[in-house]
Amino acid sequence: ESESESDLDSDIEAGIYEKNVRTFKLFSVIAHHGDYVGRGHYTNCTYDKLTDKWYHFDDENVQSIYDGDALGNADAYLLFYTR
Repeated sequence: ESESESDLDSDIEAGIYEKNVRTFKLFSVIAHHGDYVGRGHYTNCTYDKLTDKWYHFDDENVQSIYDGDALGNADAYLLFYTR
């Protein structure tokens, strides 16, 4: 056991070690609708922090949506997070 591992173990036992926890927030979801990746249709849901709203983009159509609609998309293909 190295000295640094031993120090860390001692700190944990003493209750002075605080784990560095990083949180991430989902801000965009790309969804694929269709049977194959190369074929079908893609849509996007993106969170706008200036308006505190989620928006659904489908070609030229853009509409405000509830956050549950963005998060509950079974066709989600790519998810984007920020710290």
